[in-house]
Amino acid sequence: TPIPLVTMGIDYRHGTGNENDLLYSMQFRYQFDKPWSQQIEPQYVNELRTLSGSRYDLVQRNNNIILEYKKQDILSLNIPHDINGTERSTQKIQLIVKSKYGLDRIVWDDSSLRSQGGQIQHSGSQSAQDYQAILPAYVQGGSNIYKVTARAYDRNGNSSNNVQLTITVLSNGQVVDQVGVTDFTADKTSAKADGTEAITYTATVKKNGVAQVNVPVSFNIVSGTAVLSANSANTNGSGKATVTLKSDKPGQVVVSAKTAEMTSALNANAVIFVDQTKASITEIKADKTTAKANGSDAVTYTVKVMKGGTPVSGQKVTFSKDFGTLDKTEATTDQNGYATVKLSSSTPGKAIVSAKVSDVDTEVKATTVEFFTPLSIDGNKVTVIGTGVTGSLPNNWLQYGKVKLQAAGGNGKYTWKSSDTKIASVDSTGVITLNEKGSATITVVSGDNQSATYTINAPSSIVIAVDKNTRVTYSEAENKCQTNGAALAQSKEILANIYSSWGAANKYPYYSSSKSLTTWIKQSSSELSSGVSSTYDLVTKNQLTNVGVKNKNAFAVCVK
Repeated sequence: TPIPLVTMGIDYRHGTGNENDLLYSMQFRYQFDKPWSQQIEPQYVNELRTLSGSRYDLVQRNNNIILEYKKQDILSLNIPHDINGTERSTQKIQLIVKSKYGLDRIVWDDSSLRSQGGQIQHSGSQSAQDYQAILPAYVQGGSNIYKVTARAYDRNGNSSNNVQLTITVLSNGQVVDQVGVTDFTADKTSAKADGTEAITYTATVKKNGVAQVNVPVSFNIVSGTAVLSANSANTNGSGKATVTLKSDKPGQVVVSAKTAEMTSALNANAVIFVDQTKASITEIKADKTTAKANGSDAVTYTVKVMKGGTPVSGQKVTFSKDFGTLDKTEATTDQNGYATVKLSSSTPGKAIVSAKVSDVDTEVKATTVEFFTPLSIDGNKVTVIGTGVTGSLPNNWLQYGKVKLQAAGGNGKYTWKSSDTKIASVDSTGVITLNEKGSATITVVSGDNQSATYTINAPSSIVIAVDKNTRVTYSEAENKCQTNGAALAQSKEILANIYSSWGAANKYPYYSSSKSLTTWIKQSSSELSSGVSSTYDLVTKNQLTNVGVKNKNAFAVCVK
């Protein structure tokens, strides 16, 4: 403050991310009770700092508003981490749920993932927020990034905000924690072989789903004759590096991209350089990359023939293969320049189909496809976890008992889901947990997009432990059973049959801490008049008679 009339200042604020503020200020103070000469003289500055000098200052307030009510967060959902994993792998989803009334369910929109053979599914545990992502096959030369959304619902019907999860699928040759090329695509499938028209390739580099900036990417011609604009390029702010390709010779070319941390390069789809003065194949596509090896499931190949930028109709195209059976070896293009053939096989194996036209000496190859044995589940090979016995599913269940299904065929990489997890849930290995009496369908999907189902029919009965931790009297157990729509076991034979079919109850996680699961057996009124009953232990197989019904000698285990 050089004079009473003027106050100048400098404010400096230091923030995060190297962002700082420097603020210059100037304030004017006119005092109505002072002559002008005193307001412009430096000697009167000290007077402002006295109590009398500040009597005209504005009252300083903090302007904080105190609310009598603050709206509570009833339900919130958060997904703190995106997912990156290799094709056909199973990845656990980390969810953070805050709920006042308890979580009831989470609803997913995973349509983009399902369109390629992946899905979001419940893991089969007792937790309502235990979900996992089943990743689809890697799409060579295509996009491998999927976005799914989730919304949580509580037990009162309230819903949370929508939360998005980004899933990046890597090829089997890629490592999740490495800085690697996750997508490598060309902007078109063909170009003129004139040394001028270029095809642009874009490589996307990420680490754990995060785009990497200024990373060198090396490019290489795997097959064919062409010239790259550069052998390497650094990624931009979006994690993308580009290169162009030109050729003055007709033919098919494959280009690869690789970072220093990758053990193997990632190939883009093949492109074709054509002589436009001749009828040439400019495109060859397969409608799928896998099929069943049953002799009827076929892969359809489509080629396009053009000359001078115009589709050629009536052009004969010759096809060949190195595996499987073609429905024909020659096809004629339609008015749009397209010709198609189909390939099938009755035995598993990989196949490459090639196509050629008479005007061009070299043939064009399609991407590799693979035939797999048809997928199936054998209903007579259900293994009870507690006994190791394999056969059909027992008709009388132990609640939370587990069985394992065996799938065969496909590419050997399976994902499982249940139509009703409240009845029966299934984990990523095909182990089913029987949760409640009822029917459900278990579906297995192989990595080559085949599917098979197994139907679980409702059992004759299910034994449930209403309380496996606290022993109760006979009447207390009977009341607990009735409350749960069940009853005490009518005979020891019913319980003995459960033990025979499922083994000791503590072989299963739900009962693992139980050293005993003594169960009351239903008695007639005349038998109860003597004050005793019988019990059966589902852990030790121990049978007792003359057990006092008024003492807390057994658990509330019921039959439903």
